[in-house]
Amino acid sequence: VAVPPLLARALASLLQCRSWNEHVRGAVLEWCEACDVRYFLYRSIRSALENGQAESSTNEHAEEQSAASATHIALDLLLELPPPARLSTFALAQPPKNVRKMEKARDKKLLRKRKLGEIDEDAEEPEVDLVFFMKEHRTAYSDAWVCVVRQPLDAEQTRRVMLSMCDVILPSVEQPLLLMDYLSDTYSQGGVSAILALNGLFVLMTKHNLDYPNFYEQLYALFDPSVFWLQYRPQFFRLATIFLRSSHLPEYLVAAFIKRMARLALHAPPPAVSIALAFIFNLLVRHPNCLRLIHNTSVSNADTSQLLLVSDSASAAHIGNDPFEMDESDPAKCNAAKSSLWELTALREHYDPAVSRLAHVFESKLRRQAYAMDDFLEGNYKELFEKRMRHNTKGGPALAYGNMNALFAEGSLGSAWTLS
Repeated sequence: VAVPPLLARALASLLQCRSWNEHVRGAVLEWCEACDVRYFLYRSIRSALENGQAESSTNEHAEEQSAASATHIALDLLLELPPPARLSTFALAQPPKNVRKMEKARDKKLLRKRKLGEIDEDAEEPEVDLVFFMKEHRTAYSDAWVCVVRQPLDAEQTRRVMLSMCDVILPSVEQPLLLMDYLSDTYSQGGVSAILALNGLFVLMTKHNLDYPNFYEQLYALFDPSVFWLQYRPQFFRLATIFLRSSHLPEYLVAAFIKRMARLALHAPPPAVSIALAFIFNLLVRHPNCLRLIHNTSVSNADTSQLLLVSDSASAAHIGNDPFEMDESDPAKCNAAKSSLWELTALREHYDPAVSRLAHVFESKLRRQAYAMDDFLEGNYKELFEKRMRHNTKGGPALAYGNMNALFAEGSLGSAWTLS
């Protein structure tokens, strides 16, 4: 089925739309319910973004705005349209009854030609059959996504792409490894986008045998104070637990993550401290060689009374005789294996009873199984406050006070007041 001239012009001008809004998008999405229209839309997105067809102006600034607009529209449509799963409704022509047999025969023919070296990659086949083939839809969908992620995306656009990466994009594209560069670049940038990119990299590493160099060095850099306040904190710690589960990881690497998390816990909110302690406990259970961080008495801090005050963790980079370097980005050079977990002593004095009890667990032998991290990941200040409000105390609180004969004690600020 050749693209009708009217449809071709409509799709070409769609990405140049100057008044893109909810009404226009709704009309286009309704128009694209037909599978063949979606197929030609994917091809138009690739053509517009690759060949610069959306850059209709000769002014350089206007060209950049036009390209950004084309990327925005293409991203909106790709995120809203369903990925190729089942070909049902067609608007331009109906598929033949034996379309599946035709597709299988075509795949066998191409495979045979490719083995014999007779296939011409540049030769275009007639489009009569391609629009009815699921594989061609997946290829067009993949090409459209690859072209979109190669464009400069802002932070909000990157966030939208990453949130759909694992559930929608990677399962639907023909070759997921084509998105490797985009995920790697996003992961290298750090911040929230890097945390979201962890999901996609995890899929590529576990299901598509992606080998990513310096992965743990960059994961170590993501452990900073802001990680406890992020909206995507549960996803991050679930993946970090999986990545650090292997028993083949070197001792210095696991020790670096344990020590960094312990130092961050000194200045974290109570729900985050519980996450950090459970995370440390699980790493010690799975990596018994790191238990010497608890038993190392040669490194300690004489005074832990002021360490739980809210302050910048970077100011406590060097405390006492601790050789651990908090500011070192390389886990191999931070000297974590030479340090100890004296931070647990400070956390035993935490004002939150739940945190204090969890910190006391490390005093006994770690014979129990690892904690379920999901029991700690969803906590926040609101839940902590509501839990304390529901707590029933036996009797009134214990107070020590003396009877007062005046509003202000003698010699205090009250001497400067005259009450009449």
